[in-house]
Amino acid sequence: MNEPRKPNPEDRKRFAKALGVLGIALGTAARLDAEALQVYGDLLLSEYTIEQLEKACHDFTRELGRKFFPSIPEFHQAVLGNPTEKALEALALVKKAMSGSGSYRCVGFSDPALQVTVERLGGWIELCAEYREIEPGRASYWEHNFRQVYQQALQSGAKPQEPYCRGIAAAQNASFTLRPIPEEEVHLYGHASMKRLPASVFDQKQLAESVNADPRALEG
Repeated sequence: MNEPRKPNPEDRKRFAKALGVLGIALGTAARLDAEALQVYGDLLLSEYTIEQLEKACHDFTRELGRKFFPSIPEFHQAVLGNPTEKALEALALVKKAMSGSGSYRCVGFSDPALQVTVERLGGWIELCAEYREIEPGRASYWEHNFRQVYQQALQSGAKPQEPYCRGIAAAQNASFTLRPIPEEEVHLYGHASMKRLPASVFDQKQLAESVNADPRALEG
């Protein structure tokens, strides 16, 4: 079992902002005072990632008929949801990413459990290759295994090792210096409100030199 996380100040700040937006969206009856914000942060950030909690806040704002602030048990339910249904959704999303991006491009998922699942199944390149090579009649077994690994990742609350899934292009240049990259370098899948995915790529000057290219040709 994973040890409880120790909430960091940046995550607390992001969660407080998300809770504030949620309170405004739900009306004056749904505001939290400073003490309540501290309790919500202590209990929820110790178990879930800030991305999971921000998504839960967003989902609560879209819940028709809600007038009061969600309780902590409601946050647990919102994050974990129905494990079987969430595993099916994750499977559908990863198939969409396979067909839309393939194994060459880096992909990112807004669901941390899905990122962890890909890592635990050998990484994005291995997962795509394995799916392509499934023998007739074995697809259901592969999907069953994927759903099981996803549910384990979901319930553990584990964080992914990297903020994105490394594609072939990135894996071939893994020795290069890493630095932040523009969003367009990673194909994003998942929550509609997800605008940017923190990520890293290889120093473009080194990459250009490695292929005898003009570094200016790689500038955005």
